[in-house]
Amino acid sequence: MVESGVAQEMAATDQDLVSRAMCGNDEAFRDLVTRYARPVAAICRSLINGAAEDIEDAVQDVFVAAYESLPRLRDPMKFAAWLYGLARNIGLKHRAAVSRRFRAATSMDSARPSGADLATGTMQDSPVPGIGSGGVLEAVERLPEEYRTPFKLRHVEGFTHSKIAEILGLTLSGVNTRLFRARKMLRQCLDGRNPTWTASSSST
Repeated sequence: MVESGVAQEMAATDQDLVSRAMCGNDEAFRDLVTRYARPVAAICRSLINGAAEDIEDAVQDVFVAAYESLPRLRDPMKFAAWLYGLARNIGLKHRAAVSRRFRAATSMDSARPSGADLATGTMQDSPVPGIGSGGVLEAVERLPEEYRTPFKLRHVEGFTHSKIAEILGLTLSGVNTRLFRARKMLRQCLDGRNPTWTASSSST
């Protein structure tokens, strides 16, 4: 009961901040940025396999878009879900931009060392390597987005299953299902088997 009351108080505080920000109170919006910076950055990191500057640019774009679009938000109570949706959409756009930049760079310099490729570009189009240094991380980047994102939110960012469900707009069972399938795919890859990268997504 106490925990529920704390959650309700936090939600009410969010609603108050959002309502004030929608009326042009920049200080209230800065408080929202402080409160949501970590989960927004986590979403961006889970989607973008790039340099720290790429993540920072994406996070900044998320909050700029939120600031500009906030007057059109109909229900202040849905701010968190709305913001996480913005983060996913903008994160995917930045991921695509990083991938295009990587392909352009490698097409201009075919002699670039593979280590530099892995540090500056996306793993999405790279073959999954054998077991070795960085093999697990490279395999994670090869997961379909619907499995890669919850996996990284759990095992890289350290979010709980319930927080991941909130961020991604999934049920708790949906999060559990996607994490189970992500681990299964990784085991298949690291055991030298051909994982089903295009496995059907969970509907939960």
